Parts: sequence; structure tokens; C-alpha cells
Amino acid sequence: GISFTTGPISLSALGQQNVTLLATGTPTSGILTTLNLTGTPGATGICSIEVPVSPQPVAYVMTCASIATTGSYAPGLAMSTANTMTVNVNATFPGNWSITTDTQNGVSFSGSGTLTTGTNTLTLQATGTPASGGVYTFTLTSNSASGSTTCTRNIQFVYRTMRILGLGSGTYQPGTASASQSSRSILQSQANFGANGTFPVQSMSITNGANASATALRTAINSNNIDIIVIGYNYTPNADQRAVLIDFVNNKKGVLIHSQENDASGAAALINAITGGSTTVSGTGTTYYNPILNVDDPILNGPFGDYRSRATGSDVNNSYYVANVPSTVEVLARNENDASRAHIFRHKTKGYVYIGDSGWTSGDVTNNSTTIWPARTTATGVPLSKPYTGGTVYNSFIYANAMAWAIKYAQENTITTYQVQ
Repeated sequence: GISFTTGPISLSALGQQNVTLLATGTPTSGILTTLNLTGTPGATGICSIEVPVSPQPVAYVMTCASIATTGSYAPGLAMSTANTMTVNVNATFPGNWSITTDTQNGVSFSGSGTLTTGTNTLTLQATGTPASGGVYTFTLTSNSASGSTTCTRNIQFVYRTMRILGLGSGTYQPGTASASQSSRSILQSQANFGANGTFPVQSMSITNGANASATALRTAINSNNIDIIVIGYNYTPNADQRAVLIDFVNNKKGVLIHSQENDASGAAALINAITGGSTTVSGTGTTYYNPILNVDDPILNGPFGDYRSRATGSDVNNSYYVANVPSTVEVLARNENDASRAHIFRHKTKGYVYIGDSGWTSGDVTNNSTTIWPARTTATGVPLSKPYTGGTVYNSFIYANAMAWAIKYAQENTITTYQVQ
């Protein structure tokens, strides 16, 4: 798109002379351009010269209001290809674009490519692993040579809404417990599981499954798209109900918190079907106090504190204990008088926890008994320890840590589209 010419000139002497050529036109691209020089009349040869034409610097304006994000942003969950940020830009000079963000909460975004003139939608990919919950402001910076080169975008790091099904009755499961009773209040406390709580979650949706039959249980799971099931006192699943629960854990990849102190053979059948073991289950009749092992497990050492080498309490001295536990589980608490019998254990890869007491989450702010309702809280549902027969117990904290582990497991594994059979 360019040329050079001297216009008419007068060569009034012999020998070498310098003449000046003036350029006209507009370059169409930034490349090394070869021009051939000719003269008329009288020129005896043709010369060539290379003229470097620098590219026009890329210029575009980001539309800050158009910025959107995809994917889940939760503490401890590494970014994947699903975590992106998109922004619309208007390019006045096309070329190679590059946009990056600063690093916030262990996460950053970046992207690059080639722009065409006009409107373009650009995608930035996230990298990193969030360290905590909360709202963080990311600043986008572009390589545009002109115009606005920065934008900001807020991202809230929380776990998605969790859908919880309670089975059983009374104070012993979150679907039937009152707002002031620990089974429910711990989950609904914004200080615990709110968007800005100790373990940030969008919300906790609780459904009461009562003593659902197999058909009703299946319907409750599928129609409410349940992520986590909590079994409390008076729910003793039969073979048909166990089949639904097993499908929920093994195939939907949901989380089952299985608290049971009745029907020893039925409890063992469910444990063995999920863990692949050959356990036996039996009661004690004398123990209120269950020592916690010194195991670095997320239920014992989690966001609500480290309770290794402490204890949980049984709601009345009628707990179940499990012998011959398989290697697929991690034992977390045991019988006070027999270390070989497990009271609490968690499956190492599946969403399954067993607690040999159906009332271990029962309690409130007022009950001071040392033999019942071992899960004490503040008036707003924040966990507290409780003096108990045998020593201080920490049921509320273990329950809160267990739910935090369950939420993280569900977000990473639960297949929300799967319908249990």
C-alpha cells in the first residue's frame, strides 16, 4: 500500500548524486516490504530495498460489564478447565491479545490469542487452588496500546448449595430437629455454614425423610437431588431401604452419615455392603465416653478445629461398636474399654461415615445432662464442648467437621444427574 518517488528531477552534472524519494500511501500490514526502484528515462539498472513496516500495536477496549465466570469456586478445590472468565472487547486495531489477572486467594486467570477487528469474546483460563472462602476482587490487565486497559471482577468462593436428607425422628436428625437443636442448628448457622461462615456454603437445603420406605426414600433422593443423607435415631433400614442407600453411595457418589444403634445385623449388612468388609456389630450397655484416635483425618482435624485424642459422647449408654473393620475404612473413635471395637469410622474413598450412636448429634444450648444430648451449642448453633460422664466430649465439633468433609466430597464427586434405583 505504499510507494516512493522523486518526482521529476534534473541531473545537471556527471557522477554520483543523492536524490530523495518521498513516500505516499498507507501500509496495509506490518511486514518487511521489498520495493523495486526504477527510473525513466535513462536508468540502466533496477535496485531493490527492504522497508521494515512495524505492525500497528493491537488496540481494543474491554467491556467490563460483560465479564462472566464459569465453574465452581470453593476453598480447597483446584481450578480446572471448567473455571474460566470471559470478557467482550471491541478491537480497533487487530493483532495478538493478552489479558491476565492478579492472583487472589491462590487463583489467577490468563488468556491470549489473535483479535479480529470489531467485537470479540475472549476467554481466560483459571489456575491455582483457592485457600479460603470469601469475596475476592480480580483486576484484569490487557496489552491494548490504547483505551481502557483494566477491569475488575468479584468472585465469591463458596461451596454450592447442599441438599441434605434427614432420616429418623425428633431431635436426632436435621429434618425433624427444631431450629434450636444441634442436629439442625449447627447446619443452619450462618457462622458455621453461611456464605461467609467457617466453612462457606451458598446454603443448606434440608429435607425431612422421616421413616421413609424404600420407594419414598428413592423418591425423596431423586426429586430433591440429595447430596448428603444423615440417619438419626429410629431409622433402621431394611434390605430394600439399604439397597437404595447403597446405590446412593456407590453410584450417585452421595454421602451417607450412618448413625445406628438398633438392629445390629441390619447395621452390619449396610456397613459390609458399602465397605466390602465382614464386620460384626454389637452394643455395650455401659459406655458413655468414646476416645478419639490420634489420626489426621478431616473429620477429626477440620475447619472447626482439631479434636484428635479427645472424645465423643454417646446419647445414653447404648451405642453400637464394630469389630473386624476392613482396611477400606479409617477408624476415628473406639470403645472406651476395648480398642479393637470401632465407634466411628470413615470410608477412605467413598462418601460414607458410620457412627455407632443414633443420638450423637442431639443437644442444644440448655441441656446440662452428662448422660444424654452430648452435642452442645450456643444459642446460634455454634459448636461447644460438653462436660460428660467419662470426661469432656466434642460431638458438635466432630459433627460440624463431618458435614464440612461431606460437603467437599459431594461437590467433588456427587453425580447430580444420577437417579437412584
